[in-house]
Amino acid sequence: MSENLEGKVILVSGAAGEMGRRCVKLLAAEKAKLGLVDLTEDVKMVAEDVLKEGGDAVSRSADICNEQEIRAFVNDVFEKFGRIDGVLNIAAIYRGLVNRDFGEIPAKEWGKVLDVNITGTWILTKEAAPFMKKQKAGSIVNISSATVFFGAPGMLHYVASKAAVLGMTKAMAQELGPYGIRVNCIAPGLLPTESSLERISDEYVGKIKATAALRKLASPDDIIETAKFFLSDASNSITGQTLIVDGGRVFL
Repeated sequence: MSENLEGKVILVSGAAGEMGRRCVKLLAAEKAKLGLVDLTEDVKMVAEDVLKEGGDAVSRSADICNEQEIRAFVNDVFEKFGRIDGVLNIAAIYRGLVNRDFGEIPAKEWGKVLDVNITGTWILTKEAAPFMKKQKAGSIVNISSATVFFGAPGMLHYVASKAAVLGMTKAMAQELGPYGIRVNCIAPGLLPTESSLERISDEYVGKIKATAALRKLASPDDIIETAKFFLSDASNSITGQTLIVDGGRVFL
């Protein structure tokens, strides 16, 4: 089966973030039609860049945790393109979190992280699913984290939220499978992105590389290419799975 995404209509949350922008660029280059959503107005500029390059995109600034706003976004995309083929759930809170003992995490911060990372993923998926059910086809890609498999001290709320995404992926795959809809998950390891590197030392990065089988970090492009595979027809018999992309540090 082909990994060609040409003509596929794909929703991307967190589209204005560092990883989101990279994903949008690749998907647009693959000639996918894009529905882009992010909390910031920057998402409009991301869509404009796609249009300037000859691609096709619809964007909306919306709160991923607001059902009404996300429903309006999904409806906008459907009205524009007439179908929805894929969902890439990138939106999450990670940047700006401070490592602290789990007993010292403010309740407000705890709630916000779980709300965005778990509820946001659920809301976008549930709003897109009815359109996919009618088509009897679709692919949903969730983003978890390799930290789920070894624990990250000082980041209990983040790790807990990403562990929930793993469970959601399996349950969604069971419920949506009869409609021909696939649901898979990517669990990235440490990535050399600005949001990751600003919180850790070069020494720590070196230790991570030394304990990975390939002696390197995965790159953002590795994650994006994996998402492309899951969104394409090349993975048409794969669902409910989580693929760790981390250079070989965590084995299952």
